[in-house]
Formats: sequence, C-alpha cells, structure tokens
Amino acid sequence: MNTHQQIRDRIKTHLADQFGLPDQQLESMIPVFIDTLRGHLAALESAVAAGGCDQIGRAAHTMKGALLNLGLAECAETAAAIEREAKAASTRSDYRNLVASIGAALEPLLN
Repeated sequence: MNTHQQIRDRIKTHLADQFGLPDQQLESMIPVFIDTLRGHLAALESAVAAGGCDQIGRAAHTMKGALLNLGLAECAETAAAIEREAKAASTRSDYRNLVASIGAALEPLLN
C-alpha cells in the first residue's frame, strides 16, 4: 500500500512531466486536486448508493478523467470498468466493491 507522500510524489512527477510545472506551483495545486478527488469519490459512492446506472456511469467517467489527469492509472482503470459496466446497464457488477477498491487505494492521500 502506498503512503500519502508516495501518492503525492507520483502526482507531482506526473504533472511535472506532462505540463512542466515548477515544484512550487505543484505544491499549491495538489491540495485542490486532493479535494477534487475526494468530491468525485463521494459523488461516485452516492451514485452507487442510489443505484441508477446512468448516474453511476457519469460519476465513474468523471472520476476516471480526474485520476488520469493526475497519473493514477490503476485507479482510473477501475473507474473505467465501472463506467463500462454502468453504461451497459449491468446488474451483475459489484459496483460497491469496485468503488471501495478505488477508495482504499486513495485512502492514504484523501485522509
């Protein structure tokens, strides 16, 4: 399991590589990104609790994009799987477990 600092460093490295941003600017942006991820995760959890596939698909799509923008590809793959299943209106997918796996992977960063 990764620590808060390890995940944060991965994000910083990704953003620096992709956008050439200086460290000071990245340090000021990361707390905003963390808050945004926290909000997207809460929205995805709410969508799953409500049970509507359209809502789940949209929330998963948003989460996937945010994760990809931060270089968190493993979590983005899970969000993409949720999105695909929800858009196919799959009732056999364990959305709660999939969302929980994203939450567990991000937990050190978000808490």
